[in-house]
Amino acid sequence: MSRVVNNRAVSRRGEEGNVLFLILIAVVLFAALSYAVTRSSHSNSGGVDNEKGKILAAQIIQYPAGLRVSIVRMIVGGINPEGLRFDLPSGFSGITDVRPLVFHPQGGGATYVEGVSDTMESGVKGPWYFNAGFEIEDIGLNAGGSDSGNDIVAFLPGVLKSICASINHGLGIDGIPQVNSDISADYRVLMDDGYVLPPTEIILGVAGGNGTDNLRGQPAGCFQNAGGEYVYYHLLAER
Repeated sequence: MSRVVNNRAVSRRGEEGNVLFLILIAVVLFAALSYAVTRSSHSNSGGVDNEKGKILAAQIIQYPAGLRVSIVRMIVGGINPEGLRFDLPSGFSGITDVRPLVFHPQGGGATYVEGVSDTMESGVKGPWYFNAGFEIEDIGLNAGGSDSGNDIVAFLPGVLKSICASINHGLGIDGIPQVNSDISADYRVLMDDGYVLPPTEIILGVAGGNGTDNLRGQPAGCFQNAGGEYVYYHLLAER
């Protein structure tokens, strides 16, 4: 009996070690992204000065990077990535199984925060969107035309051009890719209770054929939608 107990104890310690290791990786990636942006000496135009722009750019990156830590913990705990749900607190009522809810205290325990007004073209706070309608080429599976490669991605539409330029420069992305068709109906989707994984996806990268070649292999960055608005995206869970 003692051997079984000891084995269970060792197994439990191993599982906890794996969780801590994965969370550490997420934190390191977040720190690397923030550092890359804040060290950038690129001058911004059309909105904010250079130093303030770098600080605001880092703030945008920090939020989904923090969510990724919560999501890694949820996935290690048994929640499939495609089962994650991003219902806002106002929509919790009536949901019986709250374990997949990223923003529920008994789920991911993360806090929902809107994009700060100083980073938005509108001058007011902007909503984040979270969905599985996209695939980032060369991250996870390259499975265009199949939902098996759909990544879980966070989007913040309506970001200032100057902020997007600062983010992309810091991350080594050349310019701001311009999407050649309006895809706002695809990224302005919330992966909430009842969400159905789309059978196909929009690919960010060369394979997408949509003008986002520079985003190939990039877990975060900005693009300009054909409708004109600038959009920040951030990978939360690759598949």
